[in-house]
Amino acid sequence: MAVLHWQAMSDLLAALVFYTALPLSPERPLAFDRIARWLPTVGLVVGVLTAGVYGLAGYCFEPHLAALIALACGWALTGGLHLDGLMDAADGWAAGPERRLAAMADSAAGAYAVMVAILVAAARLFALVDLGSGTGTPAIVLAAVTSRWGQLMAIGLYPYLKSEGKGRFLKDLTRWPTDGWFGTLQLVLVAGVGVVFYPAARIWPLAAAGCLVSLLVGWVIARHFGGHTGDTYGAVIEAAEALTLVIATLFV
Repeated sequence: MAVLHWQAMSDLLAALVFYTALPLSPERPLAFDRIARWLPTVGLVVGVLTAGVYGLAGYCFEPHLAALIALACGWALTGGLHLDGLMDAADGWAAGPERRLAAMADSAAGAYAVMVAILVAAARLFALVDLGSGTGTPAIVLAAVTSRWGQLMAIGLYPYLKSEGKGRFLKDLTRWPTDGWFGTLQLVLVAGVGVVFYPAARIWPLAAAGCLVSLLVGWVIARHFGGHTGDTYGAVIEAAEALTLVIATLFV
């Protein structure tokens, strides 16, 4: 039992090391073969830290500045990993079937990458300003959790487009559907705790909306590309997180 407990904690730590820029220094070597199953919990960590920064900034600055600080914090916590994937996926979307993978592998950002990054950043920024720190706090957490649950669904449900790549191991080593159910359990637990702490925030409808948006984004990308890559996995998180925050403004 102790071995299983250590393995679970080791996998979670590995997920945090891979998916975030948190200053973690594990004493033992980590295996990264079971990290995708912990994506919703990674979202919880990122979401709670970002929401905490947003709440504190709301006491010190005007809403638009607090929202900007929260946006910067969210990207800093992930090292821009998912934003980079979104921008590469945008270039691939615009390049056409023959040049799609080559465009995504190019380190230079094209016009579509810049436009999409600006639109996503603006959507998140304006949504946070509209929500305010009170409602924005649980919305940030739910958006972070449901969008990463959406990435887990994309990993399990759709083929991987490359024989190699930075996200290939995620597809190959995810145990489907077991890891999908495990990730869903994490999401339900987060939403259940959210109801206790924010009874007036309409947690369950927003969580359901976030899940639907995440599934839809993953499906649209897979339909257009024929599958997913590591870049499109990141795009699922960035796009779904922004759309979930926008939807949250409708609940206020």
